[in-house]
Amino acid sequence: MQFGNELIKFHAFVIKKRCVDLIIGMDFLIVFNANIDVKSQNLSLETFGHRTSIRLDDQSRRPLLPLHARHATIVPPHSTMAILASTPISSLSAYFMPTSSFIEHPNLSSTQKIVTVQHHHSRLLVTNSSDAPEHIPEFFCFGYLLSNPVGSQNFFNQIALLCRRYNEKKNQQNFNRTVTYSQLPQRLFNDLKCFYRSTPSIRGATGTYFFGIY
Repeated sequence: MQFGNELIKFHAFVIKKRCVDLIIGMDFLIVFNANIDVKSQNLSLETFGHRTSIRLDDQSRRPLLPLHARHATIVPPHSTMAILASTPISSLSAYFMPTSSFIEHPNLSSTQKIVTVQHHHSRLLVTNSSDAPEHIPEFFCFGYLLSNPVGSQNFFNQIALLCRRYNEKKNQQNFNRTVTYSQLPQRLFNDLKCFYRSTPSIRGATGTYFFGIY
């Protein structure tokens, strides 16, 4: 892991089927003699007798809002569906950044780059490129929305664009024809507690990446 100008090596358990790919806990903090200054928002680690410090509120990072499946859904083979999704924020038009498990799923993908949220809900176009139906469980985390509205091409916006191009290429390789179905339930989801339930995963999803310290 790159920490400031230092490259830190350590062993860790990786969570493959959750929205957060890596959680750094007490063992990590003890090994590297971590010091967290909450008031100044600084984190420092000690490596080989040398202490390195970084600022936690990096301006290149933006708060990310999770985008969850509102209902359990079956996506028919060789088709694209508009999946109803929910998010904690009430209204926003933002760049979409998928989770690693969604990106690496062999059959499901989305080329959607921008998601518009109204009344805590949005629709995400999800494509199934396989010959069999794919099940998306309720509250599955598709990815994250940037808390800042659509605008300049910052770091995370560029990641969203790269993910979209990756999925477009994957779709072209998997099938030639796509039939579009629509799933547009109108019932609003008012129980905000459901936004914070444990997140199921798509069966068979593999792969994970480390995005930062949580």
